[in-house]
Amino acid sequence: MRTKTKIGCLLAALSLALMILSACGTSPTAAPANGTGGPASTSPAEKYPAKPIVVLHPHGVGGITDTATRALQPFWEEELGTQMIVDNHTGAGGQISWTMLRDADPDGYTIASFVQPHVTFTMLLQNAPYSWDDFYIFGLLHEDVNAVDVLKTSPWNSMEDMIEDMKARPNQYSLGAVGRSDSELSAYIMMDELGIEFNLVLFDGGGPARTALLGGHIDGYLSGEFSMYGIKDSIKVIGLFGDEAQSLFPEGLPVNDQVKEKYGVEFPTLSSVRGYGVTKAFAEQYPDRLKILEDTFIKAVNNPAHIEALKAIGGDTILTPKIGDEADKEFKAISDLYAQYQDKFK
Repeated sequence: MRTKTKIGCLLAALSLALMILSACGTSPTAAPANGTGGPASTSPAEKYPAKPIVVLHPHGVGGITDTATRALQPFWEEELGTQMIVDNHTGAGGQISWTMLRDADPDGYTIASFVQPHVTFTMLLQNAPYSWDDFYIFGLLHEDVNAVDVLKTSPWNSMEDMIEDMKARPNQYSLGAVGRSDSELSAYIMMDELGIEFNLVLFDGGGPARTALLGGHIDGYLSGEFSMYGIKDSIKVIGLFGDEAQSLFPEGLPVNDQVKEKYGVEFPTLSSVRGYGVTKAFAEQYPDRLKILEDTFIKAVNNPAHIEALKAIGGDTILTPKIGDEADKEFKAISDLYAQYQDKFK
């Protein structure tokens, strides 16, 4: 009789405990949704996105990267079904925006535009409060291969023309480049590998550098093709630091095709790469939301209307869309090249 009473009491206590758990909406086997116990899921009741998404932008309004983002914005909004707010924060080489992303709630409502090599420089040279372990690059937008640009009136029509003149008259010519960029690295590699000497003039941005080239204050300018589209009728490209010519300046032959055999030199691909990223915490906690960002991004980029819009600004020729781990790995691998030349930028 006592045994039956004890069993009845235990059953009653267990029933009461289950009722309390049910009232609190908690399952004994449920994993927490804050990332401490595994990935959180987006249920139908947690539609994503349910509000506007902020895109932190590391450069000012009207720049090359900003222009590319705003060209994509309406098509990405259409795919997402929500507004995207481009939030520009200039200064510190982009570090402000990327620090803001690191500190944002990892819920997918704050993402950022990333630019290589700028983000790498903030880590190598500016003691940035973040590392690649903090971020996941989920989408690559385009790669703007660096080029050697001269005026159409220049006597240089090839890399050999420029190299031979510089060898014959060391430090008598000047090339411009934007400081702490792929174009500055191009200059150092040219000096080291080709054994040429020239005056390197560094600029804070592409605008002043293009003005200097047009005014004849420098003999050439190292820059990506996309940034030169606005003055394309006044310049010619005598070399591209990539594997193949691009349609924007079809006369620009790859540098390696011009120098490898004659000078025994082979250059790596030197370019600016732009894409979009989130915190790694978000990527790990909300894989379903991440997939929504990736899928809508690639659809928006490949939208024929988006590509047509890019043609007006010369951006269609440099599109290299990638998503997922492929994008993340390719974007971060660029850092290794700049780390080799870190001391030259100090």
